[in-house]
Amino acid sequence: MLLSLKTKIHFEYEDDYKTGMAVVRISSLIYDYTSGYPFLVSRICNLIDERIQGIREYPDRRSAWAEDCVREAVKLLLAEPNALFGSLLNKLEDYPELNEMLRDLLLKRKEIPYVMGIHSIEMALLLGFVKKEQNTVVIANRIFETLLYNLFLASPYLDYYHLKRGYTVSFSFNKNKRIGRKPE
Repeated sequence: MLLSLKTKIHFEYEDDYKTGMAVVRISSLIYDYTSGYPFLVSRICNLIDERIQGIREYPDRRSAWAEDCVREAVKLLLAEPNALFGSLLNKLEDYPELNEMLRDLLLKRKEIPYVMGIHSIEMALLLGFVKKEQNTVVIANRIFETLLYNLFLASPYLDYYHLKRGYTVSFSFNKNKRIGRKPE
């Protein structure tokens, strides 16, 4: 049902611009990253259309609407300051129990059962950080998961002050297969 709605929107774009994109595959990939979160879907599409299209590797719409461009748009999105991410980071600072629950969920891999009325769970659901899946709480989408991982892994190096103002830190596996900070 949701797939058909998002695919319909991409078909409309395809009808207007004749990009030759694999509509179902691109729609599915965007959904895989966003779980349909409207701002994230819109921003990824906007980044592909306005920032990726036109660079040397992707000189036109036809070349820009490809899977690797979706992944590049996700990287750009995660590296840019925006109101959504700023608001989410503020909530982590304002609600330490929310911060702790999300750290447990991601870093300690704790399974957190959904129990109605627990403030941190209700707050996480309300803010869109998490969703209910088979009576447990899981991170709502891959973009939020990556944002939170980067935040939690970077927090020994940076404080919220720097992160809220657009400083970005990302991590990758180094030669020793250990997570470490990417060289600048």
